[in-house]
Amino acid sequence: MAAYKLVLIRHGESAWNLENRFSGWYDADLSPAGHEEAKRGGQALRDAGYEFDICFTSVQKRAIRTLWTVLDAIDQMWLPVVRTWRLNEKHNGGLTGLNKAETAAKHGEAQVKIWRRSYDVPPPPMEPDHPFYSNISKVWSNPAVVTQSASGGVRAWTSLIFIFQIYVVGCFACMFLCALHVCRVPCQKKTLVLLPTGARDGCEPHMSAENQTKSQKSNKCPELSHLSRPRTSFVGLPNTINLIIYDKKITILFKIVPQIKEGKRVLIAAHGNSLRGIVKHLEGLSEEAIMELNLPTGIPIVYELDKNLKPVKP
Repeated sequence: MAAYKLVLIRHGESAWNLENRFSGWYDADLSPAGHEEAKRGGQALRDAGYEFDICFTSVQKRAIRTLWTVLDAIDQMWLPVVRTWRLNEKHNGGLTGLNKAETAAKHGEAQVKIWRRSYDVPPPPMEPDHPFYSNISKVWSNPAVVTQSASGGVRAWTSLIFIFQIYVVGCFACMFLCALHVCRVPCQKKTLVLLPTGARDGCEPHMSAENQTKSQKSNKCPELSHLSRPRTSFVGLPNTINLIIYDKKITILFKIVPQIKEGKRVLIAAHGNSLRGIVKHLEGLSEEAIMELNLPTGIPIVYELDKNLKPVKP
């Protein structure tokens, strides 16, 4: 018997889907047909009586606009929305902008399928002189996007700066009091430890394998114990991404699952590959099976889950 429900929806057809081009991290908008697909998806949810408590989406406009359209259709535009790059489409690297049919004719359909859907083979890298590099980098250069945590919030550099300021002021105050012989307790040396780059998502890069295992065992979400909570951080704009990195990006599940377990009704509007990454974990699909999975655009997919978050029926 289903204890929870999770609804996934892939964005409607984008302008580049219409032109049969590799989109990836290029911020293509919805085509007119894609907007209609999103409207129909929202109307289907409305007609079925679905309501939600929280939504998750990527930082790409085709997914965001799809979510807006769906929420408008179900009259829940006010819902809290978590936007995270971890739900972005797969980065197509040097393939970005190329026509899929022409690329298949040049390199062979089998090779293009591997680049598009393989679990462990990334597409060719995108170089800085790529014509669409600037379109992608303008988003990636925004610290509020790059350092965004899986919960959708910005990593708390401001908090660290505030703590550092308190520390510095405290040291000067101690030195001043000691100089006036008011402070009779010797001032002790203290060390301010700043988080290393990428130390987020609850994963400590300095932890031993044994401690990582203990940390996983103590996880509040035993349903995700097969995930290692790996750290996903990049220095600069990544030039390509494969589904192995999606396994790391999918640490967003550690934020989504508690919401589901609390009984909240969750809607995720994202992309073909990021949703395939979620489906892979929900259904325990193999690397071969995930290559064959194709999710339709603009059609809501409802997962009924048991208490262990295993699908009862999709």
